[in-house]
Amino acid sequence: MYIADTGSGGLAALDRLYRASSHELVAFCRRKGFNVDLAEDVVQQAWLRLIERKPQSRSFIGLLRKTAQNLGFMAMRERPATRVTLREEPKCDPAAVAERNEALLLVRACLWRLKVDDRAFLIACDVGGLNRREACARVGWHIAASTAHQRHVRLRGKLAAALEKKSIS
Repeated sequence: MYIADTGSGGLAALDRLYRASSHELVAFCRRKGFNVDLAEDVVQQAWLRLIERKPQSRSFIGLLRKTAQNLGFMAMRERPATRVTLREEPKCDPAAVAERNEALLLVRACLWRLKVDDRAFLIACDVGGLNRREACARVGWHIAASTAHQRHVRLRGKLAAALEKKSIS
């Protein structure tokens, strides 16, 4: 095994690299169209493949991204496609649909009370699957990681408080 040759210092460095890049890789896989479970599985499989072999590329993260993307596409091809015919009617509870739609409208109304940049940042992080650094770049903020974290926590708190006033948790 290639990584075993590096000793405990190399394993600790590898663990730090995994923790630092796994969220970014999962977000990358989500942008490729994979669901959350598949994205997380694919990232772990990509890491395992690269741990077992010595990478020939200088860009370790680039190699991880390519491996994760290929594994995800292979997994999607292997899954049986679900088919829905026109005769099948989806079974849904109208009351549940109405309740869900009402909740979505309240969430949307509470989001619109936030500033435009704050709303874009919150949506990019929590819905788009971007990490805080990527979300800051997308919004155009040049702030420290700790500031981005604090802002994210504060915005989530504002949204939760607004939803609590409307009696949604």
